[in-house]
Amino acid sequence: MLKKTITFKSKKIEFLLLEIGEDIIFIVSGGDQPHIGAISVGVPRPSLKDPDQLSSTISTYVFTGHKDDILGNKIADEISKRTEKKVVVLSGIHFHDLSERDIELVVKKTEVICQELIELFQKSKE
Repeated sequence: MLKKTITFKSKKIEFLLLEIGEDIIFIVSGGDQPHIGAISVGVPRPSLKDPDQLSSTISTYVFTGHKDDILGNKIADEISKRTEKKVVVLSGIHFHDLSERDIELVVKKTEVICQELIELFQKSKE
């Protein structure tokens, strides 16, 4: 299990990567109202354009009124391609009254933490 917590606008965003057998569960939640807004599933597969390249198929369930799939799908795609494992991402970050710029910052910070956790996970397997 790998875990990391960051603070944005004095609120926590938590990241958790769990290995379940050969599969991965990744959880990202936080802000003013942590929740599950979307479930994204990534399954690695050969690219349809170039079978020598790895791609992934993403399936998503979005709870009504949420936009967490945007981030969850990116994370599921990245983890499944980089680890060559099935991944389920539970995502739910909500802040009250964020500007577009703040939303971009949260997404960017989340992507960076995701990359860090993938690298730590891969190093733990060496």
